[in-house]
Amino acid sequence: MDLKNAPLFNHLSPIFKVYEGLSAPLKFLVKALVSILGVFVVSWFLIKFRNQVLNWPLGGQLVIWPLFLGVFYFLYKKFGLPNLPTIMRSPQQLGWIRICVTLGLSILAWKDDIMTTLILPEDYAYYWYGPMATLFKSFPNIFAYRDPSFLFFLKWGTRGFLLLSLFGVFTRFSMIAAFLFYLVFYYVQILYTHFYSSGYMPLILLFFLLFMPCTALSVDNWVRKRFLNKAAKPDPDLDCGPAVYACFAAYGLSYYVCALSKWLLDPYWAAANNMKKYLAGDAAALIDQTFGLDLTPTYVQMGGPDSVFFFLGTFALLAETAGIFILFSKWARWIVPPMLMSFHLGTFFFQKFIFPEMLLAACMFIPIGYLLPKASFKLPALNKSFPVYRVALSCLLIAHVVSGWSSNHKVYPLSNTWNMYAASGYAEKTWYNFYFLNLRNGERIKTDLTDQIRFLGQAKWHSISYWPRDEKEEARLKALFNNYAKLYNETRPPELQIVSIDFVHFIWDFVNDYANPNHGNPDKALRFDVEGGALSPVQSWAL
Repeated sequence: MDLKNAPLFNHLSPIFKVYEGLSAPLKFLVKALVSILGVFVVSWFLIKFRNQVLNWPLGGQLVIWPLFLGVFYFLYKKFGLPNLPTIMRSPQQLGWIRICVTLGLSILAWKDDIMTTLILPEDYAYYWYGPMATLFKSFPNIFAYRDPSFLFFLKWGTRGFLLLSLFGVFTRFSMIAAFLFYLVFYYVQILYTHFYSSGYMPLILLFFLLFMPCTALSVDNWVRKRFLNKAAKPDPDLDCGPAVYACFAAYGLSYYVCALSKWLLDPYWAAANNMKKYLAGDAAALIDQTFGLDLTPTYVQMGGPDSVFFFLGTFALLAETAGIFILFSKWARWIVPPMLMSFHLGTFFFQKFIFPEMLLAACMFIPIGYLLPKASFKLPALNKSFPVYRVALSCLLIAHVVSGWSSNHKVYPLSNTWNMYAASGYAEKTWYNFYFLNLRNGERIKTDLTDQIRFLGQAKWHSISYWPRDEKEEARLKALFNNYAKLYNETRPPELQIVSIDFVHFIWDFVNDYANPNHGNPDKALRFDVEGGALSPVQSWAL
């Protein structure tokens, strides 16, 4: 069926004719008003829909996917929704997106060493619901996540194929292999941590790119032209606008639905106290020790005026909310990604962790054609239309992000709820747990164990930081300390070896005692004796 001749379009044609007759400033104003109104309508619909479908099969995703697929396909066919300039519709831009996505995933794969998951007892593993959990349980001999050989193969296979995809060597095969390897790699990580948004967005973008002509800016193309005298792939005049637009829209929508989760909260998410609570809790617990132990910027800022925290929180919330305007506005595609990058840089400064994959995802919006040598790039004619099935896949990517939030179900790898940091409430105190290594020479070292367990860099409140609640969890903690101490002592002389490990629960009154140099006071402590293997409470533990 030809959508342009459908009855609905025929009824709306007088409106379109009036719009076409408007002057440029009035067109801009109408588009802005329609976009803003559309945002409110879509937001209202998503919120209402979310409350209705939670108990449906798969959280209603089987309904949501086709619905949004139809909506975005309708907008694409009639309204030309991928309103990108010519330079952003080129195959080179799609190749640049491939580079940004695979580089971000490569950094995560090299930063987090899944071999060190073997230090944790198997009891720490938790099967997140979804197809991957079924595979791991059904084929334990294939997905042997406690086997060093399997983890070694997975670790280097993931890193290798991501690098090949990044440079475009055997691009299509490398990308398929990189996706499959990282799919398993990421699941092994979240077995021991939490299924958060970190790393998930580039993963679904990589899956989408498997079906797109993204081999521009690759070693493969250079070899084809330089040594084989063959034409580049894809055709330089192919209009890749729908695929580029889908990547941009998925990026913007992921932030937008995150913001929706926060707007629904009561009290206001960006209230000064809520911001202080996040900053104090994350920084004190050192959820990412990549950048060391310096917490000075955080606790000094705790004493700043509430208006500063309110402003920072509101800016972050508005930046996330503005993600939806990426779908409609070329100006938003210039303004919003830098805003979101500054938001992530703010989390690095205040909370001491960073999302390299999301910073690189924002770089997708750089019009790479302007940076390429003129001899190798010219504006394409774009006289070759994007295949219809690829347009449909582009719409499906956009629908996927929205459906995950609407369903409010975490089903790895099918959906994510995009609810990270979506909580609010007044508090004056935060708690966290920390480890202290007591050496034979009398020295005490503060650590969060990531010197040996290096897959925890992006863990975000990993389960090993929780206080044991029963005998089973105490036994698990003893096994962890025993494995850690063994590995640590293997490479140290006797006087620098661990004799005991203290696990200490701190409470920090970040409102009234924000400048506490120890970031709180010890509340209770457990001590693990390395030689005897006993775990016992410590009375009056002090720094």
